[in-house]
Amino acid sequence: MDFQTVERLRLSGWFGAGVLLQALFLVRGSWDWKRFFGSILAGFFGMLPGKHEHEYDASFHILFSFGVFSVAIANFFRDEILPKINEAVLLSYSLTFLFSFISFFNHGNPLYGAFLVLASFPMAGVLFIAFCKTRLNFFWKVFFYSWYMCVTILLGLFQFRYGTLSVFFSDNILIRGDTWGYVSSGMAFLYLVVNATYLFELIPIPGKHQTWADRMREWHELTSLMTQRYDDDEQLSYMWAALIILLQGGLYFLDYRYRFVDANILMTTLILLPMVMLAWEESAHAGVRARRAAGQNPAASGPC
Repeated sequence: MDFQTVERLRLSGWFGAGVLLQALFLVRGSWDWKRFFGSILAGFFGMLPGKHEHEYDASFHILFSFGVFSVAIANFFRDEILPKINEAVLLSYSLTFLFSFISFFNHGNPLYGAFLVLASFPMAGVLFIAFCKTRLNFFWKVFFYSWYMCVTILLGLFQFRYGTLSVFFSDNILIRGDTWGYVSSGMAFLYLVVNATYLFELIPIPGKHQTWADRMREWHELTSLMTQRYDDDEQLSYMWAALIILLQGGLYFLDYRYRFVDANILMTTLILLPMVMLAWEESAHAGVRARRAAGQNPAASGPC
C-alpha cells in the first residue's frame, strides 16, 4: 500500500476509536455486553456492498459502518442515553444556541433571518416556562425535549471539524491531521448521529415492511421516555432564571463584542455546566430522599 492509503487507514482508525470511546462513555454504568457487541456486529453490516454498487468504496463503507454502529447504540441503549433535562438546561442551551448561531452563521445568507425567526418560537417558549411557572402536559414536554435535541445537534454541527471527514472521501490529496482531532471528531460524530436518530424517530412514518400500529407503538415508547426524562418537579426560580440570562448571556455578549475567549472554548464550557449542575442537584435530592426515608423508618435509624 502507498503512503496515502496507509495514512487514510490510520486516521480512519483514530476516528473509529473516537466513535467507540464516545459509545463507551454514553453507556457507562450499563454494561450490557450483549447489546454493545450487537451494536458492533450491526456496524459490520455497513461494510457490505450495495445491491447496485459496481465499484466498492472501502473508505465510504468504513464511515457508513460507524454510522450504523451509532444508530444501533442509540436504539439498544435508549434508556441509558436519553438524558434528564429541566428548565435550567433548556434556558442555558437556548442561550448557547443563540450565541453560536450569531457567531458562526453567515449573516449575509438569505436563510439567516428565516431560520432565526423560526428558532425564536421555541426560545420564546423556553423563556415563558422559565418565568411563568406551569406544569407541562405530554405535548409540551415532547416539544421542549425535541427542541433540546435540535439545539444539541445544531451546536455539534457548528463545532464539528468537517475537514476530518475528507479522510473518507478524498483520494487525490495528502491527508494530514493530528490524532486527537480525529478522535474528538469521531466522538462528536457518534453523539450527533445518536441525537439525530432520536429526532428522526419522532417522525411517525412507518418503515419498510412495518405496520402503522408497530410504528406508533415505537413512537409512544420513545415519547413516553422523553416525558419521563423532562424534570419539572423542581422548577427554576425567578432568581436563577434571571441569573442564567444575566451571567451566561452577559458572557456571550462580551465575548461576541470583544472576543476575549475563543468562542468554541466558551461554548463547550458552558454546555457542560448545566449538566454538571443537574447531576449535582440529582445527587443532592437523592440524599435528601434517603434521609427522609430513614427518618420515616425507625428501624433504619437504629435502636431508640
